[in-house]
Amino acid sequence: MQRLALTAARRRMLVRRMADVPFPNLLGMKLIKLVPGEARISMTGSAKLHQYQKLVHGGAISSLADTAATFAALASVPDGIDVITIEFKMNFLAPFSTGRAVATGRTAHLGRRTCVAEVNIQNSATKEIVALGLFTMLCFPIPKT
Repeated sequence: MQRLALTAARRRMLVRRMADVPFPNLLGMKLIKLVPGEARISMTGSAKLHQYQKLVHGGAISSLADTAATFAALASVPDGIDVITIEFKMNFLAPFSTGRAVATGRTAHLGRRTCVAEVNIQNSATKEIVALGLFTMLCFPIPKT
């Protein structure tokens, strides 16, 4: 599959999709940037996302990374194709408790059936890398209804 330019109509559809999906909104995620092959999404660390050590739970950080990877992939595939995560690996490199984390997802490989995205999550205040992720997505045609 060849990476195509992100049309204005597709970009608007993806921005709407991000706004309409309940789980990222529950975690307070915000879409900052969306260009072909790249998505940047932020999330504010707060007590409601903490685990027992008063750090943002790894599941919340992984969800942020997954969302950035998904939107980077969606910004790479043509109209009529959707993606879903089928595998991921996270490396947690630094603690994160409060402030804003910014996840930048980039499409590293776009094949006929799968896509691979890399994600870097950074603490926006300290510029420290909080986590790195590698995601494999299944690319499939959207069923006609």
